[in-house]
Amino acid sequence: MNRHVHGVISLLFVAGAMATALVNVWQASIFLGLAYLLLLAGSAGAILFAYCAKCPCRLQGCGHVIPGWLTRFFPARVQGPYGVMDYLGVIIPLVLLVAVPQPWLRPKLPAMILFWMLMAAGSIEILLYVCKGCDNDRCPMQLLRN
Repeated sequence: MNRHVHGVISLLFVAGAMATALVNVWQASIFLGLAYLLLLAGSAGAILFAYCAKCPCRLQGCGHVIPGWLTRFFPARVQGPYGVMDYLGVIIPLVLLVAVPQPWLRPKLPAMILFWMLMAAGSIEILLYVCKGCDNDRCPMQLLRN
């Protein structure tokens, strides 16, 4: 399999984890479920804008395929080294996506295990397959190439 297939698979794993979280939050409260759904959409947008829109590979060669394509709809960003705000634009939304559903996942051990297994599988796919061969020399994960 090439890195683009692994990129899509990694997104499916992460999306599965987010769907698991959403279902469990939604079961507790429709209002909270809607709020988490908005958080999902906003966080995905923030990550795409902060990191992906600045990637020199985004339009051709994006290992995840879909994020690169989606950045076409975002305002243009100057490609260059990532700064503190770019990293915070990824870290803060990602931490929120993972941390917010934990109170609803914790009492349901199978759901919590599924969530973390899917997140781990997505991360492993990214680290072992998607990062390798990536031409974004500004990414801190460039150490994983080769």
